[in-house]
Amino acid sequence: MLPNVLDDEGRPKQRYTDYFHHLTPKHNTYHDWDRAAGIAFVLGPVSGGLACIDVDDAGLGETLERRLGEWANPPLMSRSPNGLHIHLIEPVPTPPGVLAVTYQNRLCRVELLGIGRVSTIPPTKGYTWVEVKAEPVYSSLRDFWRRCSREFTLFSREVVEDSAFFARRSGAKAAAR
Repeated sequence: MLPNVLDDEGRPKQRYTDYFHHLTPKHNTYHDWDRAAGIAFVLGPVSGGLACIDVDDAGLGETLERRLGEWANPPLMSRSPNGLHIHLIEPVPTPPGVLAVTYQNRLCRVELLGIGRVSTIPPTKGYTWVEVKAEPVYSSLRDFWRRCSREFTLFSREVVEDSAFFARRSGAKAAAR
């Protein structure tokens, strides 16, 4: 785990250190927890393969929470200020990625948070567990997302230059108004 500090917008998302991807659980006692504005999982090999699907759309997040909650063994999920986090353990940790997902005729950003990333978790302000007794899904990020896409009929594609892609799409929507 890693303490978060407030970013420029006052949200508990900024990493406490730039060396977080080297930190293992034994380092938890070394952090200045008094400065913490929240906590985060360090993802990838240092945490035994922890990973996260970060859904940055409230509507898509609510739908996934409801639909995944209907499964016999729903995955460990947490609500975030912008949507939903789905927590996984990857058998072989993978690099992060960004998906452009079409949902209700709009483009939504979904991040596949893997090696070298962090995921803010409860009890950080604005984050709550959906079901505290649930467990992370044991699957690769991309395989689990493909399963969700098929099961919930979601069209998605991985984008490389995500900021430019989403900026173009936002600009096109604004011009169409």
